[in-house]
Amino acid sequence: MSWSGLLFGGLVLGAVVVVAAGLMYAGGDGAPPSPGGDVNEPPVSGGGLGVGVTILPFWKTGEYGSVDLAPYGGTPGYRCTLKERSAPPERFIVSEDCSVSGRAPVLSAGTTGDISPPFTVIVSDSGDPGESIEVTLRIVTVSSAPVLTTYTAGKCEVDEACVVRVASAEEGAPPYAFMSDDFSQGTPPMGMIVDMSGYLKGKPKRAGQYFFGVCVKDTVGSKTCRKAAVTIEEKPEPTTTVKTRTTITLPGPDCSHGHHWSRCQGGGVRCCLNGWDCCGSNCKPSGWC
Repeated sequence: MSWSGLLFGGLVLGAVVVVAAGLMYAGGDGAPPSPGGDVNEPPVSGGGLGVGVTILPFWKTGEYGSVDLAPYGGTPGYRCTLKERSAPPERFIVSEDCSVSGRAPVLSAGTTGDISPPFTVIVSDSGDPGESIEVTLRIVTVSSAPVLTTYTAGKCEVDEACVVRVASAEEGAPPYAFMSDDFSQGTPPMGMIVDMSGYLKGKPKRAGQYFFGVCVKDTVGSKTCRKAAVTIEEKPEPTTTVKTRTTITLPGPDCSHGHHWSRCQGGGVRCCLNGWDCCGSNCKPSGWC
């Protein structure tokens, strides 16, 4: 079943929404998958016997993964088999050691996910008489996680409104939503936030270089995080322009003692008393023009 089918399948939708709240992947990078107990779903139990994984982690398109159903209780020495007329999807197997493994199908272009028909696993312990329980599972395939690019060259000024891009994404299942990380990689400048479009915006309060984590989620809940940075600079000091009057001494006959040549606004020159300048066509005390 594709995601379009998921929208109209009430039972399936209910199961997937629970998983999406804490998205997990089955393999792909060699790391063990997260246990199903992280998925807000109570373990299936037949009294003493139970299993820890009731909803399988997501498989990434085209990748191999393996999940242990984690039986517990009852009498140790557990065995898993498929219920009669029940089978997992093609290229998946259920082993007697209670692991589910296989390679997810490659999703077609434009498809963001796929859900298999259900299959039922019987889990038995080694008691005499023994206990057994049934677990119904589905294989959920999602597109690859989005590829996140973060930026570190942005600059803003203290107490000035600023908007600067700090992240972008591709692949995965767009549209994307961006957000700050859990602050383990630093925090954005005081007065600024990472918005859902990948921009850092606000009025920073303190100068400095800030490193902080940015995450992106796509429509199926796949999440990627990386570190971004921005530099906050001090606001430059305001500049003041001072107008001054220039008095030029012209060559020519000397003025009388205590006087000097001063250029007039009309282009002529006059002999003015020292400390006076030609203003218009007359000499006046300096600063009176």
